[in-house]
Amino acid sequence: MEADGGFYKLKNSNSNIRFVLSSEISSIYSKNGKTHRIHNVILMPDLKSAQEFNRRLSFHGNLASDGRPIVGVDAHDLLALALEVNNQALFIPAHI
Repeated sequence: MEADGGFYKLKNSNSNIRFVLSSEISSIYSKNGKTHRIHNVILMPDLKSAQEFNRRLSFHGNLASDGRPIVGVDAHDLLALALEVNNQALFIPAHI
C-alpha cells in the first residue's frame, strides 16, 4: 500500500517500516572489444513507473534470471532508460 513520498507499507499495518521499489540490474555487454559486467541499483518512485521500466527493459535481456535481471545495456543507456520512464528514478552504481 502506498505511503508517503514514494514509500510503501504493508496493508493494515501500524508499523513504521517502509519499503521502496528497487532492483539490482546486471549489465553484461561488449564495448570497444571488452566485455563489461556492471551492477546498478535502480529505485522507482511508483508502481506504474516500475511496471513501465520492466516492460521496456524486457526487450534488452532476461528479467527472470536468478533474481537479478541481466541485460545487455551499458550503464549510461540504462540510466537514460530509467529517467525516460520517470525523471525521479534513482540510479546507484552497485559494484563492478
